[in-house]
Amino acid sequence: MSKIVVGLTGLIGSGKTTVSNYLADIGMSIIDTDVIASQIISSPKFINQLMIKFGSSIATDGVIDRSVLRNIVFKDELSRLELESIIHPQIFENVVEQLTAANQGFLILVVPLLFRSNKYLGLVDYSIFIDVKLDKIMRQVRSRSKLEDEMILKIIDSQVLASFQRHQANYVVRNSDGKDNLFMEIDKIVKEIKYGTV
Repeated sequence: MSKIVVGLTGLIGSGKTTVSNYLADIGMSIIDTDVIASQIISSPKFINQLMIKFGSSIATDGVIDRSVLRNIVFKDELSRLELESIIHPQIFENVVEQLTAANQGFLILVVPLLFRSNKYLGLVDYSIFIDVKLDKIMRQVRSRSKLEDEMILKIIDSQVLASFQRHQANYVVRNSDGKDNLFMEIDKIVKEIKYGTV
């Protein structure tokens, strides 16, 4: 099989990690930009860059305090754009390296901001948007990340509108009826793409 790259996206708390973990369990290769970002943000060089830009309060004992950084960048648009200008090129370079190294196979590229970036869209053959109602997102993120509702809504506001993503995606999967149904829908999509019945 030649190389097929499928972009997986969705709002915060939509179930991207649940889906990507399932796909990994059934043998798919996963490239996750959030995982790459976590690796980059933990490097001493990057931490120094951020401390110069946002001040020493964002780090404790050489480790980024993500809650402090989050409060800075999601309360000030310019700060968020500055952070993105530092980290996004490094993430994209890493993604391209991994895709180049994969000569063949079925690859899942998890990109929360897929539909904001023509560069990422240029890397994928198909796209899947995980759609979920706002109330479920709020419950999920509250439980997982212990964020206040105001911060969750700020993060959602910074992402691409769900309505736009529904319209742009090749496939829309609604995450509303439990994992079994979610995984069944994903299986159907994978089979369609693999066997050329799109």
